[in-house]
Amino acid sequence: MYQNQATSNSQALVVFLLDVSGSMGKPMGGNTRIQVVKDALKMTVTEMVQRSLKNKELRPRYKVAMIAYSDDVYDVLGGVKTIDLVAKMGIPKLEPLNRTDTTKGFYYVKKLLEQEVKNMSKESPAPLVIHMTDGEFTSKEDPELVVRAIQKIAVPDGNVLVENLFVSDELKVSIKNPTAWPGYLLGEDVGNPYCNRLLSLSSPLPEMYRTVMGELGYTIQPNTLMMYPGIKPEFVQMAFVMSTVSRGPESGEKKWEDD
Repeated sequence: MYQNQATSNSQALVVFLLDVSGSMGKPMGGNTRIQVVKDALKMTVTEMVQRSLKNKELRPRYKVAMIAYSDDVYDVLGGVKTIDLVAKMGIPKLEPLNRTDTTKGFYYVKKLLEQEVKNMSKESPAPLVIHMTDGEFTSKEDPELVVRAIQKIAVPDGNVLVENLFVSDELKVSIKNPTAWPGYLLGEDVGNPYCNRLLSLSSPLPEMYRTVMGELGYTIQPNTLMMYPGIKPEFVQMAFVMSTVSRGPESGEKKWEDD
């Protein structure tokens, strides 16, 4: 499982779930937390575009949704868009708002995924949800039930993957170099009660994904969960590596005839 790679005919679906609550306006690394997220989004979209180019033509290799949440939920792109359309639209404007209704955000993503998987190719990679947040949720309902329901949504390549990114410089990480960081294991105390909760709600990192990260210079150990510390922009970017889902031709991927 988790072996399929993104092509024009077997597109990878990546859903970004973005916390835009008021605390995302706090300073981080000479910037604000929400600006760090926007910069990482720009880097990721650029990477997706590069991996979708063939003979200077941009192929629709990825499908992207960007869902923001605070007190309410906001479909930033107005539905799921192919990467060529996302590139034309540019990185959306994100501003910090009010409270943190994480559960409402995940329910929206669940409904979106249930519709999208019906039309996915059998050769497509399993969908990936990248959740970015910086603080404790204020939802009346605990988000665990809906997150577990999302993780049970299955396609031929495997169940939907949920990755969590704790966007804050308040979390202590002993290793400052992201490429040397080994990753988090199940049950590990990562120094923050809410971040510990995010870890427990994160999917196991598939071995193929870990291999891709190794080819890009990272040293993630086996059996880690898909939860990453946003202590500085370089760690945020590392978490976004997963949204590219597959190898590019320069790292040994065969050249698919259909893309």
